[in-house]
Amino acid sequence: MKNHNYSFKKRHILLLLILLVSVSCENILEEEPRGLLSSSNFWNGDVNAIGAINSVYTRTMEMPPAVFGWNFWFESSGHDFGSNNNHVSGMANGTWSSGEVRVYNMWRASYEPISLANFVLSNIKEATNIDPDLQLRIEGEASFLRAMHYFNLVRIFGDVPLILKETEGDDNFLVSRSPVSEVYDAIVADLNVAINQLPLKSKYATDDAGRASIGAAQALLAKVYLTLGDYEKTVDLTTTVMESGEYSLEPNFKDIFKAENDNGPEWLFSYAVNGEAAQSTHQVAQFGFPNNLGKFGFRRAFGNIWLKEPLLALYDQERDTRFTDMVWNEYTDPETGETVEFTKGTGYYSRKYDDVEFSKDMAFTRINYPVLRYSDVLLMYAEALNEVSPLNTDAIAKLNMVRNRANLGDITLSMVATQENLTNIILDERRLEFVNENHRIFDLKRRGLFLEVAQQQPHANFTEEDILYPIPQAEIDANPNLTQNPGY
Repeated sequence: MKNHNYSFKKRHILLLLILLVSVSCENILEEEPRGLLSSSNFWNGDVNAIGAINSVYTRTMEMPPAVFGWNFWFESSGHDFGSNNNHVSGMANGTWSSGEVRVYNMWRASYEPISLANFVLSNIKEATNIDPDLQLRIEGEASFLRAMHYFNLVRIFGDVPLILKETEGDDNFLVSRSPVSEVYDAIVADLNVAINQLPLKSKYATDDAGRASIGAAQALLAKVYLTLGDYEKTVDLTTTVMESGEYSLEPNFKDIFKAENDNGPEWLFSYAVNGEAAQSTHQVAQFGFPNNLGKFGFRRAFGNIWLKEPLLALYDQERDTRFTDMVWNEYTDPETGETVEFTKGTGYYSRKYDDVEFSKDMAFTRINYPVLRYSDVLLMYAEALNEVSPLNTDAIAKLNMVRNRANLGDITLSMVATQENLTNIILDERRLEFVNENHRIFDLKRRGLFLEVAQQQPHANFTEEDILYPIPQAEIDANPNLTQNPGY
């Protein structure tokens, strides 16, 4: 097989040309202009095909920061981190409306890359002069990425428009919402294509590090089945990932989030940033950094993701390295030795996206935003196995692998009273492990716990209708075939 060593992280893809050829229009000239790309000659060779799939990967992180930042606003309703910033109050307390721009950004941040994935998938099979192995791989990558974005959409909005081909004209955008079951069927179908056609992570060349692999597709499909309550399939898929030999836990938790390790053995898939080249849209880095360090030269830090008391109380603050190494409440300037305490909210912040050795401007970071890590696979396996075989000792063993890496002792069978008790222990472990990684809300919702947790918070105004977000009003206004979720 050819070694297709095209740099995945380079941003000089001709997105404008890709977008232009993805929109069909009547050709008023009989002769095709020479020297220009068109829909008839774009898919003619490896380079353009790789440029097209790269655009799907990079689109999310090339959007304006507020668009990618949907995950921060979305997670704020889980109340593991707090904000005294007034403009986020509606997202944090259940009073958002269909006109809320952050809800629209959730929609946009998924459908724009889906459109680019559809452009690839509608054309790649008929592409010419492309290595057959590369052709299959690109189809697998686009299928994985489309599935990932639809998985976000269906969990956030419920029924959503299911567009699975390149759009050709305005009429194709005026689609109705498809039932949740049909969206999940499409997600499963896409991920099975990805599993059948993607290589192992270890088979990618260095310049292609970070692309979707078979392990990432298997893990994402496991999460889909976990969400659907098909626990046996979750166990099977996570077992396959664990037995692949491709992944392992990073020995030290703090090393996971070093820039040089963002494609290390723990990472299955992430949103790749390009902090060394241009401003990143990694808004969690900006909002999660303390805002009172300007005197030391730090910039663009808003300090609005401070950890709240219930989460802090769950940590073993003396031993758990996820707290001792990755949560801070003060900064000591290496040049002057002056120490400044953080004062906003609780004063405690996660350090997962702290890249201060690279830049003091938090709009720039080299640390990827994780989508799937190996500890997630272990904990998904433990949770699903506990459903298939209650209080199974192997479920506890995989839970303990994550705990031991965090310098915590074993959970033993004698410490677990019931199946439900073990489930709650696993969910708490996920809460500690994945803070600021956009898992908590989805975990609560798939277990039916979101309202119970959300309604306990001060100033909460959550109802059953808030489990799903509203279809953005801008989309309702533009498309008469869209209906709104109840309560909006």
